[in-house]
Amino acid sequence: MADLLLIWMLVLGPLALLAWGIERLFARHPGTHSESGESFPPSEESDTIAALQAQIDRLKAAGREVIRQREQLREELEQARAVIAAQQRELDSLRSSGAGGAPPDMAEDRGKFQRAKRAFAERFHPDRATGGTMDRLIREQVFKEFWAELEKIERGR
Repeated sequence: MADLLLIWMLVLGPLALLAWGIERLFARHPGTHSESGESFPPSEESDTIAALQAQIDRLKAAGREVIRQREQLREELEQARAVIAAQQRELDSLRSSGAGGAPPDMAEDRGKFQRAKRAFAERFHPDRATGGTMDRLIREQVFKEFWAELEKIERGR
């Protein structure tokens, strides 16, 4: 979770600071050229202001999209955690039910685990990211964290 917050701050922090600074600059000097109150010529400066405002709007939209993607990935993370917890409970019950050996249907359970592991990989692998760089980084962190846990479960730990 801290990694997600750090990535979010590294990407959106400078963009938000830039937008805030530009808005403060225009709020302090709305349409004036100097302290005497001369107006800017309507051509060049107003085009620059319009371009900067458009860039601010684009940055705000990009920020909203990143926040939406982050929320979607949080939901997927919770779903993955629930799947892993259920698999861990099932594995624990299988281990405790066997008296001195593996249950006779262990091969079937191993097949189920392999299918679940494959489904997890297909859904959360970073190469399957449909969003931008942020989506890929978040998926990579989630995948690394849970893939290591799945490997432990597979080895019987």
